[in-house]
Amino acid sequence: MSPIFLVLIMICLLLGLMAMGMPIGFAMVFIAILGLGFYEGWGIATGLLTYYPFDFARQYSFTVVPMFILMGQLAFNAGFTKELFAFTRAWLGRLPGGLVLGTIAGCAAFSACSGSSLATAAAIGKISIPEMRRYGYSRQIAAGSVAAGGTLGILIPPSIFLVIYGVMTETSVGKLLIAGI
Repeated sequence: MSPIFLVLIMICLLLGLMAMGMPIGFAMVFIAILGLGFYEGWGIATGLLTYYPFDFARQYSFTVVPMFILMGQLAFNAGFTKELFAFTRAWLGRLPGGLVLGTIAGCAAFSACSGSSLATAAAIGKISIPEMRRYGYSRQIAAGSVAAGGTLGILIPPSIFLVIYGVMTETSVGKLLIAGI
């Protein structure tokens, strides 16, 4: 079977899997392993499937990821997010759009604790969205400010994304976190 014909079959199969509702990432992994099996042999494909995920996950740099998540959860359970939002609201609340600015500033501060965009958006969103709705902000503005502020989680160290990026590219994680500052 020619490689071009195999590629066309794999692309059609990929599109078919996505059309059936399979998530894109899983469909791409499935097609990659299937293509590798056809092209290089099934021994290499199954060997790669059994070895690579565990080899990647066992790297020492990944030990910080659960600690970032734990730190964010502890900060939320301790009431840090409520106090943080109250502080930023008092500090920026008198400005036009002060609650939106306070939400984004709160997201920036919480991002520096958790390192995760999702954790930041969830923790600050639980507090700030009802508060903004109570003061007459629209749902779109309230949710948009939390979404925009939540993305600061991957930029401000400690960042889970920077750790994963450093491991994948074999770059110094410490240098990446310093560069994030």
